[in-house]
Amino acid sequence: MDNSELIPVQQAPAIRGLSNLLRSELKSWWKTRKWISYSIMWIFIINIMVFLLFSIDVPGQSDSDVIRQGVIFYAIFAFISSSIGVIISSQDTIIGEKQSGTAAWVLSKPISRRSFILAKFISDFLGIITTMIIFPGIVVYLQIGLLHGTWLSIPGFVTGLVLLIINAVFFLSLTMFMGTVFDSRAPLLGISLGFLFGMQYLTSIDERLIEYIPYPIGNPVLSDPLIVQAIYQESLWTIIPLVVCSLFAVIFMIAAVMRFDREEF
Repeated sequence: MDNSELIPVQQAPAIRGLSNLLRSELKSWWKTRKWISYSIMWIFIINIMVFLLFSIDVPGQSDSDVIRQGVIFYAIFAFISSSIGVIISSQDTIIGEKQSGTAAWVLSKPISRRSFILAKFISDFLGIITTMIIFPGIVVYLQIGLLHGTWLSIPGFVTGLVLLIINAVFFLSLTMFMGTVFDSRAPLLGISLGFLFGMQYLTSIDERLIEYIPYPIGNPVLSDPLIVQAIYQESLWTIIPLVVCSLFAVIFMIAAVMRFDREEF
């Protein structure tokens, strides 16, 4: 970012500089090839697996059963891959800026620290959600329809993508909060990825915990993944994980702002 990108605007002190920062951050996504490379990579990663699964002829299964099994696989794989993708892609959002000295330089301008965090979050949210969830999801929808001649409900499929987005926002806010706490990537990745892969073991401690973590959103627990139930417009067996994820996303972002306010540069 250079001074030519900073346009004088009138904003409340708490969000001073937000529009300029957000404009600059969005340019890094949409005015470069970043969004193209991310889109191609995630469409390939997610959709090649789904394509291979739907290409397998399973004797004794009806077409509707094959499609549902494929949707379940998509839910599980998209949940895991997008969660990992969010963590890996956003690990440098705060830590990288602190290590390079960019954060100190930007905050030497008339810009609030809250604006710095919010601009990073909004730009990463739009970029990551679009390239990792929406674009691959559209391709999966077309794959199912074109390969099997069965077109799933558009409102149902969109609802399923919304559930994936809620999970992604949870991990994005968690990663950003970790970025304000630590100055290196190792503990951030260790905690975030450790939680992601350790969720399934929490049920061995107490089965009731499963409803208070993101795990049921994309994994079969007591019933099909919540994403699958949403795609098929069935009643969700629980909405607690969605509420908890949304609540903790807000908590993590508030905590990130408060922690960053105390950061010394």
